[in-house]
Amino acid sequence: METSILARDLSFDWMGDARERFQVGDHILVRILDVRADSPEQVIVHADVKSVEGNTSKENMKKCKIQGKYAGTVEDIHKGTVFVRLSIGVNAIAHSCYDSRTVGKKDQVSFVVTHIDEERNVALGIITRIIKQTI
Repeated sequence: METSILARDLSFDWMGDARERFQVGDHILVRILDVRADSPEQVIVHADVKSVEGNTSKENMKKCKIQGKYAGTVEDIHKGTVFVRLSIGVNAIAHSCYDSRTVGKKDQVSFVVTHIDEERNVALGIITRIIKQTI
């Protein structure tokens, strides 16, 4: 049986492009959440990868400290908000960048944590500089 899984349901880690980790035709372990069959030709399967993979976000968040400085990779930029995956395994959001250059996807950045949102398991902060730009 083949089914599609939304990119946001593949991992707790932020990914700018799911194709970097998964390829069409890959065989992965999933948990089946729902199966609906109106007929033998019409079978709809809803699968989840995150519950099988396990959530390391809470454990990794313990490594993160307010005013801590971490390296990370820009995974996405949407409406001025920069989504960063820190090297310590934490998802982070930056609302501003102190570097005079424009930050882009896949750039390596230096990130300072100003707040930790424990409810959403996200670090909030500022990009202090771009370490390496990906052009």
